[in-house]
Amino acid sequence: MSVQQLSDALARRGVTIQRPVLSNLENGRRPTISVTELHALAAALGVSPLLLEYPLGRIEALEVLPGVEATPWEALQWALGNQPLPGCPETGPDPTGTFALWQEHVACVTMWRRAVEDAKKLRAEADGAESPDERDRLISDAKHAELFESGAISALRRIRRQMRTAELTPPELPLALQRVDDEALP
Repeated sequence: MSVQQLSDALARRGVTIQRPVLSNLENGRRPTISVTELHALAAALGVSPLLLEYPLGRIEALEVLPGVEATPWEALQWALGNQPLPGCPETGPDPTGTFALWQEHVACVTMWRRAVEDAKKLRAEADGAESPDERDRLISDAKHAELFESGAISALRRIRRQMRTAELTPPELPLALQRVDDEALP
């Protein structure tokens, strides 16, 4: 993609960065960009903004803090709150646990979705089973999937309670899970 094509792609996303500015960015003569510009560049290039900030597989090291270098992977793990930067214990993992709560929330919603799909599929298969034994097995498997669904809902209630206790606003739930908050309220 030429600098002009990139400038045009950015303009289509509502961000104006002129060709000379893009050239200065590319050549390191402009050391910073705004978060909006970073996101617009990523969208225009069809990559995650994190890959622009932490170019995995493209460079061996980057300066994360003045005088502190790390591999792109190490820097990304620090940014995600998973580990401290090498040689900088004061940059430790997220002490608030915010990232971990969000990751756990996403995992529970994913587990719930899978369990709902599995239970529905197994019950449909049970309806068309060729023998009573096969039907009973499929229904048993569906009930097992429904236990995972129930467990995911219980875990979501706990996680969302923890988020609120930490004065965080939990992510929006899928419509079918709205009851999680309704049932958790006194």
